[in-house]
Amino acid sequence: MNGEREDEDDTRGFGSLRHLIFSKLPKLEIFPKWLRQGPTTSNTTLVSLFVSECDNFRALWEKGESLSLTSLNTLEIEDCPCFSIMPEGMDHLIALRRLKITNCPQLSALLEKMTHLSALTHLTIQGCPELAKGCKPGTGQDWNKISHFQHLDLDNSSVI
Repeated sequence: MNGEREDEDDTRGFGSLRHLIFSKLPKLEIFPKWLRQGPTTSNTTLVSLFVSECDNFRALWEKGESLSLTSLNTLEIEDCPCFSIMPEGMDHLIALRRLKITNCPQLSALLEKMTHLSALTHLTIQGCPELAKGCKPGTGQDWNKISHFQHLDLDNSSVI
């Protein structure tokens, strides 16, 4: 996938896709339409999703949308300097166990409904200075959203 296709609705051949990596796609701003639309064979089998070194990636999806990735258990976003929005609707990711956000300096807050991610046990935040400040144990504005996770790693320091 080159991230530049006009026809994003063509998902033939993705029937049992389990792992997906978007890497070094300078034009990728949000996930492709075929991944954001309602449940399809291609997005109900996906268990891991990685976004890496996509310079213009800013959000997972547009406001008012959500992902129907009912099997997704790992989401990693790294080295995306424009990533700045953790959109509402992530509570639909009912199987999400691991969330890792690395080197996304524009991200400054977590979504309000983090507590609805009941399967989430591992949260890692590294190289996101504003977000790390908000997640500071006891005093950060986002601390109450994440304090219940079993494993919490903030800038290479295990907090929980």
